[in-house]
Amino acid sequence: QYIYPPFTPAAKALWEQRELKDLEKDDPEGFCLPPGVPRMLYTPYPTQIYQMPDRILFVYEGGAHVWRVIYMDGRKLPNPDDVNPTYLGYSIAHWDGDTLVIESNGFNNRTWLDASGHPHGEKLRVTEKLTRTDFNNIKVEATIDDPEFYTKPWTVVTGITWTANRTGPFTMRGGEILEYICQENNRDQIHIHGVLGK
Repeated sequence: QYIYPPFTPAAKALWEQRELKDLEKDDPEGFCLPPGVPRMLYTPYPTQIYQMPDRILFVYEGGAHVWRVIYMDGRKLPNPDDVNPTYLGYSIAHWDGDTLVIESNGFNNRTWLDASGHPHGEKLRVTEKLTRTDFNNIKVEATIDDPEFYTKPWTVVTGITWTANRTGPFTMRGGEILEYICQENNRDQIHIHGVLGK
């Protein structure tokens, strides 16, 4: 049984249009656009993480070739009205024991929260908690707070696999990310129902 997030009526209608009627054919990631947050960690593409003294850098090797800077120098989140809305927003973080807590706002409304088409607006605030549960796994807990689209905050929990010494379709041994150019190699787009007039 599907458990619905606490949609506003307009958000539910938009999700139903994307998921049930259009069958996700307008997924922005299918057009090589950035996946957004928290979806960036939910895709099958790898993310390389660099930890520095004052920030963490996520390099995402999906279709959009984007990076995400997460400041850890004690600054506060800005008022969303004071930042230019972007695909990945503005992020700060701190450690809570062994959990990295990332708070983000300043998003544009051009991404989906997931592959099912859950919408969001520019008032979106995301709190992510990343905990390394064992050597190979990271638990990802994301709380979505967007009063324009949801009647209350809601949380989704998933996991990502640490692949530092394994190979995969987009990585080499040693965890190096392979180049993948969605802009030139988006062969899968024809399989999206309704795209290109099909």
